[in-house]
Parts: sequence; structure tokens; C-alpha cells
Amino acid sequence: MAYRLRLYCDFDWVGDGTGSAGLGLLESNNPGTGGSTIGGIAGAAGCAQTLRLQQAEQIPGGDSPTAGNFSTALTNGATDLNAQITAAILAQMQAWSTGGS
Repeated sequence: MAYRLRLYCDFDWVGDGTGSAGLGLLESNNPGTGGSTIGGIAGAAGCAQTLRLQQAEQIPGGDSPTAGNFSTALTNGATDLNAQITAAILAQMQAWSTGGS
């Protein structure tokens, strides 16, 4: 296989009523927070708690992958990322809203 896709998914907790208070903080690592992006502002930056999941997928199609091959790899990667959200990981993320880490 000649191509590989690496996926990173960051989960942030954004407090209720935060609005745009977090804007301007680390904008380069918060897609959608700048006024020049398509679609405008995506919301406040996350608070201290962040969890990153990562996954790598081989892209089928050898040296000449098609758009469909890339789509297949993206779909498989999303499925594999979702499988990483175990009950323990979910409980950890849900605890952020009450001050848990």
C-alpha cells in the first residue's frame, strides 16, 4: 500500500453559557474560530479538559487511489475512532462538566 491516512480527533469540554469568551485562545489549533473561515465562528475554545484519539488507516488503491478509496479510508478511520470511546473514556469525558479530570 502506498498511502496512509492519519486521523486525530480532539474532544473538548465547552462550558454552558461560555459563548465566544474563549475565542482568541490558540486559534491556530481550533478550526472554525476565525472570522475568515468558511461558515464563520464555530463557538468557544474548549476548556482545560481535552482528550485526543488517533487512528491510522491504509488507503486502498495502491499508487493510484481514487476519491472513493480516500472516502473508504476516512469512513473506516471514523469507525475505528468511535470504537476507542469505551465506557471508561465516556465516563471520563462526562465528568469534565462537574470538575472531574
